[in-house]
Amino acid sequence: MESYGEILRAKREEKQIDIETAARETVILRKYIEAMEKEREQDFPGEPYLIGFLKNYSEYLGVSVDDVLKLYNAKKIQEMPVPTQLLEKKRPKWIVPFVITTVVIALTGIGLWLYFIILDVPGKIEAKKAALAESKKSHTYQVTQDISKPRLYKGDQLKIPSAENEEKFDFVTVSGCLGKLVLDTPSGKQVIDFGENRSIDINGDGNAEINVYLEDVSDKSDDYGAKVRIFLTNERLEKTAVAASLEDIENEQIKASTAQSKPGKILFDSMQGRTAFPFSVSIVFRGACIFRYKVDSDDYVESYYRANETLTLSAKNGFRFWMSNSDAVSIRIIADSTQKDFDTGTASEVKVVDIKWVFEDNTYKIAAIDLD
Repeated sequence: MESYGEILRAKREEKQIDIETAARETVILRKYIEAMEKEREQDFPGEPYLIGFLKNYSEYLGVSVDDVLKLYNAKKIQEMPVPTQLLEKKRPKWIVPFVITTVVIALTGIGLWLYFIILDVPGKIEAKKAALAESKKSHTYQVTQDISKPRLYKGDQLKIPSAENEEKFDFVTVSGCLGKLVLDTPSGKQVIDFGENRSIDINGDGNAEINVYLEDVSDKSDDYGAKVRIFLTNERLEKTAVAASLEDIENEQIKASTAQSKPGKILFDSMQGRTAFPFSVSIVFRGACIFRYKVDSDDYVESYYRANETLTLSAKNGFRFWMSNSDAVSIRIIADSTQKDFDTGTASEVKVVDIKWVFEDNTYKIAAIDLD
């Protein structure tokens, strides 16, 4: 009988393809190509792998997949041992149903025991429902000079004491938290982007009463809410709130009224001196990662990426990247025919980084700025 292994080997040799070339072009390991041509089925992890490789290798060589599989199945049938049930004495017909019923009852009992007693799934479901219901209730948070980090939901209010009368308060209402934080203030609507730090004039008197930094928000559902850092400011704090770095905002109070944001790590100096020009980034994902990005002043885009997926972006001024696993992200900056690789962070590290033009020493430079 004709051998499927001989057919594959003869076809490869007819096309003058060596095994190394076939392995490289089919992405099949050399040992598995040799095993198929020599019909060593035992070298494969399992029959599904063998059948899949036979299909791919046959298509690569231009051999009929159906003919190869028919020859393989014919050989398998010839080599199959006599079914043991033909050699054994017949058992009573009631044995198999009895065993199956017993096993089903036992497994059902174990499943119910795990579901209700060990895992307490119903209790966890009820707790989750209660937490969700609680999160949907409107809450009022009083803003003080100490930094607080509430997660705000639509309908929540911020209670801000008046600078003129401690017993008087202004109220700010959260009217949206889908991709951005939207606050309704007495002086008008305020829209805060993800990662943005802003001092807000609540009553329109020219002085900022509160400082808000949007730390986390989802563009998929407003049920997720918006995680913020918020504190009460005054004239002295207001001068430093905008210029202070995110690391300074994490402190209990702004310590220096003249603090300035540092440009971060310089990645590229403009060869054109005082000219900033469009540049690109090439992103390769080494592992699974939720990745959110913003190009210039465009809206945020968020997606889930798997290993070996890529993303290429171009910007005039810069990018902001948010990544759930920074070690899974490899970024290459391409500007003026120059390439520069940027190490984003460590495994499982949630990170926000700006890569943008900065003006320093009378020269435009591309800098990477880590945001907290």
